[in-house]
Amino acid sequence: HARNKTNTIPSHAEATLDIRLLPGQEAAAFIDGVKKELDDGEIEIQIMTADESTESSRNNGHFQFLSEFLGEKFPDAIVVPSLLFGASDSRFFRSNAISLTGRFNT
Repeated sequence: HARNKTNTIPSHAEATLDIRLLPGQEAAAFIDGVKKELDDGEIEIQIMTADESTESSRNNGHFQFLSEFLGEKFPDAIVVPSLLFGASDSRFFRSNAISLTGRFNT
């Protein structure tokens, strides 16, 4: 965002980026990398919000159940974890050491 008029050079411009970090990446380290690439001391970077990315273990009964169930229905399939490019509530449960347990109905 800079100016609404064409053919003018703005004195100020802003950009808002929505960055999704990978599990294990730290926001401060990412920002340091951006600053290094921009190499411009006049550019100010401000973190508006920063949530830690988390990941679920594959070493649990739920993933094993899904792998076995899908293996029965699709014998040639390879079951792999996926990356969700959004957010789920699992990070809140995980940060409070809450495990979602239960049985799947088939």
